[in-house]
Amino acid sequence: MEWIYVSECLYRKCKDGTIYIRTQINGKRTLRSTQTTKPTKAKRVPQRLRDETWFERYGETLFGPQVRSRKLTVKVTIASYVKVGFPTKKMRKKAPETIKKEVSLIRSVELWWGNKNPGGFPIRSQH
Repeated sequence: MEWIYVSECLYRKCKDGTIYIRTQINGKRTLRSTQTTKPTKAKRVPQRLRDETWFERYGETLFGPQVRSRKLTVKVTIASYVKVGFPTKKMRKKAPETIKKEVSLIRSVELWWGNKNPGGFPIRSQH
């Protein structure tokens, strides 16, 4: 594979033009895709990754979609919810009729939103 140096810790893959970030995760040097071919957009990713690492270490989260949580999908979130048995907010059991309704609703949500990252959805206020 051939790589072209773009800027500090950023390299472009010659084959498809995608820009990758050279970083250390858990002590290992790795290349992570920035999922863009635009250098200006790719230059923001290393700082975002450093911020997420800092916030993760100190127990806070950044606003907006997280770079590290791209693998998380709505389908995975729904699967874990179903696995624990459709609990309430206080982790109590729900009535069988409620579970039956939720199962029918979950199917349509999973079909439409299944492969999308839940962190990327805008949050509306409940006012």
